[in-house]
Amino acid sequence: MTNDPRFAEGSFDDLKAWVAKPEWIHFACVAHRPGLQECMSTLENTHYDPKDKAKNDLFEVRIIHWQALPFVLISIPKDDRPHMERAAAANGLRIADGTPTMISGDASGHPKVDHFPAQGANVFTLENIAGHPVYTRTMRRLREELAKRDPK
Repeated sequence: MTNDPRFAEGSFDDLKAWVAKPEWIHFACVAHRPGLQECMSTLENTHYDPKDKAKNDLFEVRIIHWQALPFVLISIPKDDRPHMERAAAANGLRIADGTPTMISGDASGHPKVDHFPAQGANVFTLENIAGHPVYTRTMRRLREELAKRDPK
């Protein structure tokens, strides 16, 4: 996993060139989304064995700071999308069309829309599945439920 300074907020040219490569597919997600860490671990350990450098080199993870939030961009070979679909589903996530979008108001109260800096037909968003506790419970209750599943 890298925190590549080339992809720091405001300098996204290299990121745009990376996601334009048609042989790769990319999945963006806010870094603290429930299920994301488990999804990445499932995907890497099931299909991109860290002990096999050639395979592991096909699993790219970048931390991108955008809109004052850390986002993760997971990149894998385009033909491996079914691997991500299974890893996401196993961890309460789904692949959504499109990329993250932030809607806010500017100083005059007019809507302001900002799109994630990585855009293209091969860039998607990971979000929680319908009915996931993140949508139906308070954050306190969600944390309690997650702690029961994974008591550290």
